[in-house]
Amino acid sequence: MVKYLTLTVFGFLCLYSCKKECDASNPAVSDVQTDTIYPNQYFPAYPGSWWEYTDSSVITIDDNWFNHLVELEGEEDKHGCQTIIEQHNFVPKTDDDFVVYGGTIKKLVYQTIGSEWGYQDTGYEIILFPTTSDGVLFSEGYGRSWRAYYESVDSVITPAGTFYNVLGFTEHKEAYGSDHTWHDVSWDTIYYAKDVGIVKQITTKWYINTPSETRLLNSYFINN
Repeated sequence: MVKYLTLTVFGFLCLYSCKKECDASNPAVSDVQTDTIYPNQYFPAYPGSWWEYTDSSVITIDDNWFNHLVELEGEEDKHGCQTIIEQHNFVPKTDDDFVVYGGTIKKLVYQTIGSEWGYQDTGYEIILFPTTSDGVLFSEGYGRSWRAYYESVDSVITPAGTFYNVLGFTEHKEAYGSDHTWHDVSWDTIYYAKDVGIVKQITTKWYINTPSETRLLNSYFINN
């Protein structure tokens, strides 16, 4: 009888003291998923690739695949604690901290996360290849833009060569003024060649009333 009571008391104490406490700031990681997301054929931003243009601008992709960690809320565990699903997406990253998800580009910012440094999403996302002409809205701070399908053309001639299978998209940018209204800033037409990337871009800056500026692909390297 004494032995039974001792075990019962021990079991009760264990249930009381061994119960897991949920810590909202440190949820349990229940699942870890990894995936490599390859770039779209019309923007083949493979690690180590680069594009140089006639206006001296350069787009450069980091040499290594970037491990972009995305945490999603999972189901509660058996203790009633919130669990987290970690998604490790290996994606290309530009030298100015944009990550390329197939046909989408997301802006990251390098900042403190708790006591450590790391990348966080800014919420700034560009749909590179919208399938309709209605326009896809994205925004950042006091600016906003629409990107829409424009036209397909048979060929575009540049210093880097003549490219075929070209798709064009427009990007309309606005800024929020001190008068609490939106004002036109610029209108871009951007042309993408299959298996090459951006081969031509025409920019019209409304607010300074200057002629349109055109940049063409001068040289490039696709590391695929």
